Amino acid sequence: MLKSMLGLISFCVFLLFGCAEPLPNNDMKSTEIPTTGKQVKRSTSDKIKDEDFNSFISSFTEKELPIIANSGYADDFKIFTVDSRDSRKIDRETAIKHLCGGDMKLSKEPEGGLYEYYYGYRFSSDNFICVLYYKPSVDYFNGYYIATFDFSGNLISNQVVAGDLWEQSQLESVITKDYEIKSIELLYTYPKVESYKEIEAYRVNKYYKITDKGEIVFQKEDDMGQVTCIVTENGRLIIKE
Repeated sequence: MLKSMLGLISFCVFLLFGCAEPLPNNDMKSTEIPTTGKQVKRSTSDKIKDEDFNSFISSFTEKELPIIANSGYADDFKIFTVDSRDSRKIDRETAIKHLCGGDMKLSKEPEGGLYEYYYGYRFSSDNFICVLYYKPSVDYFNGYYIATFDFSGNLISNQVVAGDLWEQSQLESVITKDYEIKSIELLYTYPKVESYKEIEAYRVNKYYKITDKGEIVFQKEDDMGQVTCIVTENGRLIIKE
């Protein structure tokens, strides 16, 4: 009898904690950025006919939605570790072909030099494939981007979803199971922000939708006004409750 009761308790604990979907961190709470909906896991390999494109897509780690894309300072969103950084780098020719749509000019930084690109995650629907990649910059925006493709390998859309512009802004997003992108941008003007415990920033919420055709469409923008942010040791901003 005692063994039966212990077994029942263990099963209930598993249902309560083992099956629960984790909530987004920090100020990205489920009440603010909901992640409702149901994602169907689909195999894409049988739909891709081009071997080069299939090799490119296969280099991204498959991940289920929702995905929380934090800024480059975040500890819980790492596309690679320091030790694996080089192995996740996308060679320039491949990046230009697939992520720049063959346009070499898009791989050049505004102040000169060339961008680097790193493999991240991938997810898909019945009609398109999405990849999430990292594109750091020496003088500009260190960002995580989403690119969408059809199954022939044609680039459809490209959109930044997370990252930081030094001493100016921080962008973070959640990509929901309904293929919505819900972003929070924090704008500020503090030199050496990591030297502060709290700062004031201007908050803007932005909303996008990935359509059935794979197009990333801007929906709306809400100005939320000034907010107080806690500054973590590594310089990331977290909105204060």
